[in-house]
Amino acid sequence: MFEKRLLFLTKDLMTVYPWRKGEVSGPPRRFEATEEGRRGFVQFLSEKPGVMLHLLVDLIEEEFQVETQPHVLGPDRSALVARRLVRAFATTPFRHLFFQGREEKEGRRDDITLLSGITDPDQVMPWVACIRENRLLLVGIYSLPMVCSRLLTVLHIVSPATLVVSWQSTSGLRFSFYAGQALKMSRMAPVPGEDPGSYAQLFVSELERTRSYLASLRLVPKDVPLKVVLLTSPQMLDAVRPLCQESATITFDMVTVNAVARQLGIKRRIATPFSDSLFIQLLGRKTPENHYATAEMTCSYYSWLVRNGLIALSVVLVATAVIAGGVETVQGFGFRAGWREKDRQAKQMYVQYRSVIDQHLPTHIEPSDVRVTVQTLDAIKTMGDGPGWVMKILSRQLAGYPQLRLDSLTWRGPLHLSAQEVKDSTGKGRGQAVRQEVRRDDVAATDLLEVVTFKGEVEEIGNDVGHALEQINHFMSGLSRDPEVYQVDPVELPQVKEKVAVLAGDLMQMKKEVINAAPFSFKVIFRRKPIAREH
Repeated sequence: MFEKRLLFLTKDLMTVYPWRKGEVSGPPRRFEATEEGRRGFVQFLSEKPGVMLHLLVDLIEEEFQVETQPHVLGPDRSALVARRLVRAFATTPFRHLFFQGREEKEGRRDDITLLSGITDPDQVMPWVACIRENRLLLVGIYSLPMVCSRLLTVLHIVSPATLVVSWQSTSGLRFSFYAGQALKMSRMAPVPGEDPGSYAQLFVSELERTRSYLASLRLVPKDVPLKVVLLTSPQMLDAVRPLCQESATITFDMVTVNAVARQLGIKRRIATPFSDSLFIQLLGRKTPENHYATAEMTCSYYSWLVRNGLIALSVVLVATAVIAGGVETVQGFGFRAGWREKDRQAKQMYVQYRSVIDQHLPTHIEPSDVRVTVQTLDAIKTMGDGPGWVMKILSRQLAGYPQLRLDSLTWRGPLHLSAQEVKDSTGKGRGQAVRQEVRRDDVAATDLLEVVTFKGEVEEIGNDVGHALEQINHFMSGLSRDPEVYQVDPVELPQVKEKVAVLAGDLMQMKKEVINAAPFSFKVIFRRKPIAREH
């Protein structure tokens, strides 16, 4: 465990207990509540400025109030707590609110809270100021009655009404009332001396006063006896027992301080009637929730905590990087050895490949194979860039005929055709339209002819086939005037279809089928100069 120092503050004294390895590791040092005493206190703590400090207070000026407040969450709860604390303890920064559950009733179940505060901050503030000015590591300020609630768990005491009575050497006799393990009230009475008889009389009188106070606050449930747990020495218990008579309203559980100390793991024997060592042991074993220290009072501790956390994180990151770098280095050497082996295998395979190639190089090439290869290359070169230029010519003509729609294109070429071959390639048009044919001159031997067949429809003709034929004839005439068009021949033209209807009444009527689109197709022979060959 880390080394720390446990500070025990009473009205007149500050006692410092060194703590190490789970127990008090040396004799305590006491400092009086004077300027000289505080200077000695600072000088003693400054010898080890990096040790954490935990301050336990046991003052008669500490007050407790049990209240209820609406059950709210989040920012509303924080604001409500702040307002309640300021209203209850407006003149001190040492104030705390502890939630103790919710009311057991129908309807709205408010939160049960315990408000505590040190009404005379001058008892604590000078010591805290010394700690802050010297940047000592104050972790928290704790209330002795709240720490005492953990003692009930050690003693296995569970009761709806428990009154723990303890005697601290530098403060006095404290009566702390608990409902279960929830603190409800605590008060202190000064003890004039250590005589057992005087102590017994004081205990009895203060017990009656405390019972009356509890009755006025209605903290003890009906039909539940008050369980009094008295912690002191055997001599004091012997003096108190004859004066304590149990009844239906009160029971006693008298325990020696030394017996409780053994349960807490304190190895040394405690013969005094004082319970200081018990609460110091509880504080050192497990740090409770901070009760009274503000953020300004603990800023040095949290700064130290963050700084050391970052240092620890840096060490972990560096160690991780070193380990990862070592692993990568080992893997790198392994990869390098593997690369060298692969390189050796690749060179060996290349030598074998060259040996096989050298043994099977071709020694003779047939002239016919060369001729076929050259002709194939020539044919690829003469193919040009496809029918793209044909589509450009056709697109220019279609711009003026919005009713014509082309659906497909069949392209042949470029080819060398004689005049007779051109004549044989043209088909006979069907329909009523006149064949569009323009022959410019004979086909030259050097001309490349491309034969393209188009198929499409004339849309939205409204049963007017004649109009559709007129549109197709005009389109083919315009296309034939293009200088790159050698010949235009219709393949299929629209035709009017008639059907005879059945006899209806006294009239025999001829009914024509309604036509909204007329299909057509035509063949165009384009002519262009051959592509120049490179020699």
